[in-house]
Amino acid sequence: MRFVMTAVLALTMSLSAFAAHDDKAVTPAPGTTPVAADSKAINDVCAACGMAVNAKIAPVAATTKDGKKVLIGTCSEGCEKKVAGSPEKFVDAAIAGKKADKVEEKTETKAADGHAGHDHK
Repeated sequence: MRFVMTAVLALTMSLSAFAAHDDKAVTPAPGTTPVAADSKAINDVCAACGMAVNAKIAPVAATTKDGKKVLIGTCSEGCEKKVAGSPEKFVDAAIAGKKADKVEEKTETKAADGHAGHDHK
C-alpha cells in the first residue's frame, strides 16, 4: 500500500511540474505588435519562406486589402521580423497558404559610377 501511495504522489508532482511550464510564452520581435501566442494564424505555410509555421512564434498582425484584421504565422524569428517589416506584402500569400512571390527589399546600392549593380555594354 505504501508503494502505491508513493507512486501516486510522485506522479501527481511530476504532472503539476509540466502544467506549470508555459510553452506559449513568446517574446515578439522588436518593433512588432505583440500578439498572444495562442492566437490562431490564418496560414500553415510561412509566407516568407514556404516552410511549416511554428506555433511557438507569435503571429504577426496584418490587415487585408478589404480592411480585415488577420494574423500571419511564420516559421522562425527571422521570418517573423521579415513579415513584421511589411506585413501587407505577405497577406495574400498567407491567405492562399503559400510562400509569397519574390518580395522586393530596398537593399539596392549604387556603385561609385552611379550604376546600381549593372553595366552598359
